[in-house]
Amino acid sequence: MGIPKELEEAAFMDGANHFTIFRKVILPLAKPTFATLGILTFMQSWNSYLWPLIVTSSQEMATLPLGLSLLQGRYGTNYGLMMAGVLISVIPILAVYLFAQKYFIQGMAMSGMKE
Repeated sequence: MGIPKELEEAAFMDGANHFTIFRKVILPLAKPTFATLGILTFMQSWNSYLWPLIVTSSQEMATLPLGLSLLQGRYGTNYGLMMAGVLISVIPILAVYLFAQKYFIQGMAMSGMKE
């Protein structure tokens, strides 16, 4: 919705069909939006706690956030082990963010634009 209609009309005037306009005009302009959506969706699913808690029944199938919660005891917590687990759980999110940082920043910047 944020892509100007003038670009689409100009492509029609140049003789492009609907598929060509979508592939060569719309998709390149929407790439930052798709990257931002992908990063945020990945982060949400990676850090999911409640759904895996409901669905899984054994500790062998526990996700990383569930495993980290198991490290917290009733009377004491091994904070060194817990922080090591947190560091391991942050590495994939950081890698995905660094890979798509350019698109993520463009997508966030475009979300506040007004014409």
